[in-house]
Amino acid sequence: MSNNRPRSRKQGEATSRSDVNKRGSAGTPRTGNQSYDRKPVSGGSHSGQTNKRPDHTPGYDRIDRFDGGDRGPVRGPVRTGNYYTGAPVRRRNPFFRILLFFLIAVLLVSCLRQAFSSMGTIDQPQPTDTPAPVQQTAAATYNPPTTTYTDTTMPAADTTVAEGIRDRYTTILGNGQDSVTILVYMIASDLESGYGMATNDINEMAYASHSDNVRVILQTGGTKRWRNNVMKTGTNERWQVTDRSVVALDRAVGNKRMTDPATLAEFIQWGTKKYPANRYMLILWDHGGGSVSGYGYDQVYPNTTMTLDKLAQALEAGGVKFDFIGFDACLMGNTETALVCSKYADWLIASEETEPGTGWYYTDWLTSLAQNPSLPTLEIGKQIIDGFVVQSARSGRREKTSLSIIDLAEFQAYVPAKLRAFAGDVTAALQTSQYGQIANARSVTKEFAQSNKLDQIDVVHFCENIGTESALELAEAVKSCVKYNRVNNMTNAYGLSIYFPYRTTNKVNAVA
Repeated sequence: MSNNRPRSRKQGEATSRSDVNKRGSAGTPRTGNQSYDRKPVSGGSHSGQTNKRPDHTPGYDRIDRFDGGDRGPVRGPVRTGNYYTGAPVRRRNPFFRILLFFLIAVLLVSCLRQAFSSMGTIDQPQPTDTPAPVQQTAAATYNPPTTTYTDTTMPAADTTVAEGIRDRYTTILGNGQDSVTILVYMIASDLESGYGMATNDINEMAYASHSDNVRVILQTGGTKRWRNNVMKTGTNERWQVTDRSVVALDRAVGNKRMTDPATLAEFIQWGTKKYPANRYMLILWDHGGGSVSGYGYDQVYPNTTMTLDKLAQALEAGGVKFDFIGFDACLMGNTETALVCSKYADWLIASEETEPGTGWYYTDWLTSLAQNPSLPTLEIGKQIIDGFVVQSARSGRREKTSLSIIDLAEFQAYVPAKLRAFAGDVTAALQTSQYGQIANARSVTKEFAQSNKLDQIDVVHFCENIGTESALELAEAVKSCVKYNRVNNMTNAYGLSIYFPYRTTNKVNAVA
């Protein structure tokens, strides 16, 4: 079975060939400071160390940007006439040129002083009567909010449990008695065909420690090319990840569109029936487009995504309640996604911002779960978040990252009602003279993937900028259900975004 693991890279072999990120549709690789969709390409496999991501060229986000590093002076042959030589070029001493400029400047200043002193005193205009102050209206006295920059990383996970929430869908037995099935729905897309990112993450999973109580089950597809010698194109496939290997479970699932909710539902039904457990976890791997576009880009069937209403159809048809649903994809940490997933899972793990190309780091948290299948879900989420942020920072100094875990039971109990009250107040304000106040608050609110104009903003920051009673109540409800949030190179990201258009409203109906 050991030969079934995707080919390992040689020592020192790079696992990335360029920069990428996990947002929205695929794009042609660019250069310089441009950004890309979903995760830096990783063409090889893990080096074998279980506590470190394989070395790779820093890069792509599930949208972010990367600068290729500093360039020092070029040393080498210099051109003299028609010949190249290694001799240094002798340059003239600049001292006398600087001295000449200094003397000219002193002379000019002296001349200007004499000219102004000879002009004498200029008569000042006589004051006129001051007009009476104009009576200002309430709208004229409105002071727009100023932008403040708050580090929203939480120092520790919030383990408090709110009163009045529903029972958990998943009951953890404890004492290592639990059985866990992790379903990874991997739409490999251009992230694999162009950059080998899916191969890299599969290897991270394979280099974790595994146990009989924790099964990692993959469905792969949606790419035109695999950059390993195990997976094949032309059909979706199913695999189990084991120690240093992947075991084929079904290599002829069919060439089905991975963004079709029926395909996801079928995988959920099959995986939970074949590998029953008391804890089910679902990870959705690919591009992400936020509240409007939803999840997934299938390179074989490139014209559709799994919008949130389709995701709801898939989860409903799957017929399973999950311990957590996680998105290893850009921009899926939003209020709309939480509303959908709260009916089918206890926890949501997702990013408000574009994810750097390295994505989640799987080795360490899978090892911890294998060692203790009763590990609390909040602790699993914290390990995923910490590993993601730390490894992303190592991949690129300028990577902007965020990842949070949301208690969907608390979210479902408190946020929808607060959101309805807030939405009603905002709608009423937009129809009156207070329109400008809402627009000003929106203009200074933290926005994600701003260059892509997706209109995803941080819901807490927006509410605090508005400052009304309903807004502040919604902000407190959201902050309470975000149990752990960690960011890097960004501020004012509290863990959940929301779609709030600033330029046009032509996509509002699609989101609703």
